[in-house]
Amino acid sequence: MQKFFEEAFPSISPSLRARFRSFLSTEALDHKWMYEASPRKDISQGDIFTEIPGFYFNGNDIKRSAPVPFIALTHTCDMAIDKEIIRNKNYIYAPLFPCEVIEKYLNADAIKKNIITHKMCFHTVPSLGSSFVADLNMIGSFDSKLFH
Repeated sequence: MQKFFEEAFPSISPSLRARFRSFLSTEALDHKWMYEASPRKDISQGDIFTEIPGFYFNGNDIKRSAPVPFIALTHTCDMAIDKEIIRNKNYIYAPLFPCEVIEKYLNADAIKKNIITHKMCFHTVPSLGSSFVADLNMIGSFDSKLFH
């Protein structure tokens, strides 16, 4: 991570590099600074929300599941509201499932290291508790008006 930071921002001062190095050594594995499960006034891509009705296909039938947390995948600018006009009719999301459920079917170590590209692990989600996995194979959309 440090090498990436230095290559991405070559003009950063040595003191800021030292602060970043210090941050990586103390808080880098605590991902809570990256996401939160309580929305702000403006919705952003990557925001996590507590629940949306889940569904899945079983042959030709659509089955409902218990509500699940989800992560917003639509670009931030596409979820902005301009003069009370919603830009997009639908927002795209991915459902989040408890890590322990996913680990029953897939390699737990690979999931936790985000090696499986269509599964994204969030080690701790504030307000929701334990680890969750976003399943990017199960993305869906919902009416943006209902959301707002």
